[in-house]
Amino acid sequence: ATDTSVAEGTTAVETVSATDADAGDSKTYSISGTDASFFTIGATSGVLTFTTAPDYENPSDSNTDNVYVLNVTVTDGGLNTDTKTINVTVTDVNDNNPVLTATDTSVAEGTIAVETVSATDADAGDSKTYSISGTDASFFSIDATSGVLTFVSAPDYETAADEDANNVYVLDVTVTDGGLNTDTKTINVTVTDVNDNSPVLSASDTSVAEGTTAVETVSATDADAGDSKTYSISGTDASFFTIGATSGVLTFSTAPDYENPSDSNTDNIYELTIIVTDGSGNTDSKAITVTVTNEYDSVPVAVADVIDTDKGEVSVVDVLNNDTGLEDGNLVVSIPVQPADGVVIVNEDNTITITPNEDFVGDITFDYQVCDGEGDCSTATVTITVEETDNDDDGILNIEEGEGDTDGDGILDKNDPDSDNDGIPDSEEGTDDTDGDGIPNYKDSDSDGDGIPDVIEGSDDIDGDGDGNYLDLDSDGDGIPDSEEGNEDSDNDGTPDYKDTDSDNDGILDSVEGTDDADGDGIPNYKDSDSDGDGIPDDVEGSDDIDGDGDGNYLDLDSDDDGIPDSEEGDVDSDNDGTPDYQDLDSDNDGILDEDEGNIDSDNDGTPDYTDTDSDGDGIPDVVEGSDDVDNDGEGNYLDTDSDDDGIPDSEEGNIDSDNDGTPDYQDTDSDNDGVLDDEESFGDCDNDGIPDRIDEDKCYGEDELIIYEGFSPNNDGDNDTYNIPWLYQFNQVSIEIFNRWGNVVYKQSKYDNNWNGESNVGFSVGKELPVGTYYYIINIRDINKKITGYIYLNR
Repeated sequence: ATDTSVAEGTTAVETVSATDADAGDSKTYSISGTDASFFTIGATSGVLTFTTAPDYENPSDSNTDNVYVLNVTVTDGGLNTDTKTINVTVTDVNDNNPVLTATDTSVAEGTIAVETVSATDADAGDSKTYSISGTDASFFSIDATSGVLTFVSAPDYETAADEDANNVYVLDVTVTDGGLNTDTKTINVTVTDVNDNSPVLSASDTSVAEGTTAVETVSATDADAGDSKTYSISGTDASFFTIGATSGVLTFSTAPDYENPSDSNTDNIYELTIIVTDGSGNTDSKAITVTVTNEYDSVPVAVADVIDTDKGEVSVVDVLNNDTGLEDGNLVVSIPVQPADGVVIVNEDNTITITPNEDFVGDITFDYQVCDGEGDCSTATVTITVEETDNDDDGILNIEEGEGDTDGDGILDKNDPDSDNDGIPDSEEGTDDTDGDGIPNYKDSDSDGDGIPDVIEGSDDIDGDGDGNYLDLDSDGDGIPDSEEGNEDSDNDGTPDYKDTDSDNDGILDSVEGTDDADGDGIPNYKDSDSDGDGIPDDVEGSDDIDGDGDGNYLDLDSDDDGIPDSEEGDVDSDNDGTPDYQDLDSDNDGILDEDEGNIDSDNDGTPDYTDTDSDGDGIPDVVEGSDDVDNDGEGNYLDTDSDDDGIPDSEEGNIDSDNDGTPDYQDTDSDNDGVLDDEESFGDCDNDGIPDRIDEDKCYGEDELIIYEGFSPNNDGDNDTYNIPWLYQFNQVSIEIFNRWGNVVYKQSKYDNNWNGESNVGFSVGKELPVGTYYYIINIRDINKKITGYIYLNR
């Protein structure tokens, strides 16, 4: 008998068996133990079964753990026994349906969350899968594992999508376990209304007769049934109205008056905004206009008219122009009695045409009457004074000159031969409007609009162009408008600039100088005595163009184009050659162009090179030194304080020629032609004869005076860094050999040049520094067949 497992809901367990060494012996099976009561066993067959099929979910064993424990015993014919304890484990079978929990629910429109359904299952650990079906299932989705039920799209209460369109969505929720056992429940999801719609306002532009207050009744609809609506107003002219908060009745607070409009634009069009608000604060607004219309409530009042005209002229008069109370459009003008001195006709537009009798001069008087459509009438008198055609005989008709007094002299223009009192008769000025300012010349105190009164300009014609000055925008014909030149007298010559062809009296015509401001000093060239601001007056510089660059000298900051500004060169004549420096290409006449010398001060003597006859201050004039560069150091001799680069200043060497070789000492690298360069002889006077070695042909040392120094220190400190033999340059063939203490040659040179720096140039140590110590030398002067030996100490 063995431990075994049995699926719940079944009774068969196993068949036990036994063997016996006694052949043919009988065997009888029995059971006992804790859970034996739940089983039966065939006494002879050994077939073990549950008395009742076990239920995994409701275990009956003593430990309620679905492990049933019992003893199986076999007994033979001799009553011999064997017993074995076995465990019968009942295993779970998915035989229970899940139990679904899902309820009817309500959801506010505009949201998608519905509910989370759940299920239980007696079969522990069994999986559960959720699904939906039914009439309105297509509007939902459910998470298969979590049971979260949602709308696919947020529902709209006002547009119900469910089958019955009653906002009650019906669907079946099903749960299925791992054994495909199911449970289903039908639920109702009711969508509830939310106040989420704005009201829709109905309000329109309207017209209201003046003197009334009623305007209109506005209304609104709202998709949210039963929602409250409140009306209000705002805007530019809202203060003139009231509105019923619930009724929407719009009225003027005070009846409007067409003749005295109160609206912001005073055009009788009142602008306001109507607003409707529902119970949730949702709004709609509309801007409307309320136009107040005129109601004729006045009577015409005629006012007398006085008109002037010329003899023989026909006049048309708008007699209603100054009348009042004419709001009624149905007006009629009539002439009750015609005058004796002329004929009056009423035109269709209610103006009147007056034709005086031929040659009549004087006053014509008559009445006219105006009546409105209501029969209200008013009468006034018209007086027309007929005058001669041109009272002042200036060629301008009275009717054109009118009743004004332009110059305020007490004489009406039509009687005044000089209406603007500018000294130019009206008959000459005429009715043209030269400056286009709307004022005819005969009335215009500045006919050409140039800012200079006609009374100043007068009728003269300075430039002879046929236009009197008062009409000429450029009286002197210099190309500069009078309005720019003005009436000032820049050069105080008694002629104002607008008449002066050379306003600054610099000898250069204004037409040449023009209105540019070359030096940016705020004074145009034609008025500027120094147009280019270089400190040299224009009347000195003139309009010549010395350097041919297209700019006259008076405009040219560098008249001679030498790179030095005129303002620096000035009007002086440094070399007294009759040409001022600012025009002189070689101001100091040293043969070196100013553009080469420049305005630097090489010797810091306060005189710039271009006017300095000795630019480098070496005592040798530039004209002697010239611009050659003897030592090729990039500086011309006239700037080079050591022209031959021999270490001796030119000021020391001077312009003498010590060896008479045609090359002055300051340019001669061997001034005494002794074969020893000046930079080697330098400033010494080895024979103390008062003549520097560089120009002394005498030998410095006799054969018995050949000095040999006993040491040197090649440590690159600038002192005694090479082994120097002072008399070396008296001879042409001097060799040297240096020996160390072991007698080995460490340095040798067949023609020594005072250049041994303490390094070896022999054998394996070539280029290496020799150690500090004493060395033996042999100096051989082959010129005089003399050998000198001794010791030298090398120290670092």
